[in-house]
Amino acid sequence: MTNVGAVSRELQTILSEDVDHLLDSMLGLMEQDINDGWRVFYARELWFVKHLPPPLINELGRSCMTERLRESIWRRPGQEHSAYQSSLLQECRAQPQSRQGYRNYLEPGTLSLEGWSSAPAWDQVADMVTVQEMESKHRHMLFEVRANQENWYVEACHRGTLTPPLLGVANDELQPVRNPALRLRDDVQYWRAVHRVVWSVVMNADDYPALVKPECTLELMRHIAPDFPYAADISTTKRLIFVQQGSGDFSWALMIDKTSGSPDFRYPPQLILIDSGTKKKLKDEQIIFQNVIGKQFPSFAKGPRGLETELLFHVPRCRKLIDIYQPYIEQVRRI
Repeated sequence: MTNVGAVSRELQTILSEDVDHLLDSMLGLMEQDINDGWRVFYARELWFVKHLPPPLINELGRSCMTERLRESIWRRPGQEHSAYQSSLLQECRAQPQSRQGYRNYLEPGTLSLEGWSSAPAWDQVADMVTVQEMESKHRHMLFEVRANQENWYVEACHRGTLTPPLLGVANDELQPVRNPALRLRDDVQYWRAVHRVVWSVVMNADDYPALVKPECTLELMRHIAPDFPYAADISTTKRLIFVQQGSGDFSWALMIDKTSGSPDFRYPPQLILIDSGTKKKLKDEQIIFQNVIGKQFPSFAKGPRGLETELLFHVPRCRKLIDIYQPYIEQVRRI
């Protein structure tokens, strides 16, 4: 059996040393996803690209991004804390003045429009632009991104062929009317009229079992990812594992599980590396490595068509991720 801890540390070391290349690969993969028509998963990023002045990412923004990537590399699956603590990020978190001039549209920090934190946003230009767009052009970033996501989700779901079409109702086109008792940024009904969700998805009660029971996911994976057959011997009722076929000590797998006590299987699938000799139910400590390239993708799964749509995006993307990681895996094998 593979010494999971030793192999994991070796791979973490190699990846951490080449983190700039990993970041470039991530940016290139994002651009490819968008060009392939999957804009629904990048609605926020596309809004910033459209409205923010250059540079979208400067030297400090990139440095912080690579350090966050290193922290992710050194965080074991299922663990909250990373074995790597970035001195740069610690300084930027503790001393806001140290991040003066920071630009990074992919990681701008909490914006004042979002109101989740009293701390200033890391990317002050992004924060300023979102407020200016709201006040001078009546465009609210949060509501526009939400509307784009929901409208583009319906568009993306047309790619599905294995599941019944979405159910939904067309929303009325309302005249935006301000409520003078509310601040402009807080006038929810006004902004929902400005940034209209054209079609609201209606979830059929008969669709709910697809989210909580494995049968729909298993059937979809058989069609969409036949190169990742279901591994029943290492799966559980709460963790579905699909292992890529091949030779060698390590295997890539896709994991779809019920996290944090959720009754639903959580999408997107997670790309993991495991010991090919694993025969028992897979536990977090048996995972050699878990993908760190990308972001926390939104999930819009609302029944079988939603699951199919997300698999149509994420499975090919995971195959591209494997191509990115494979040279590093070969380095570990040679050690």
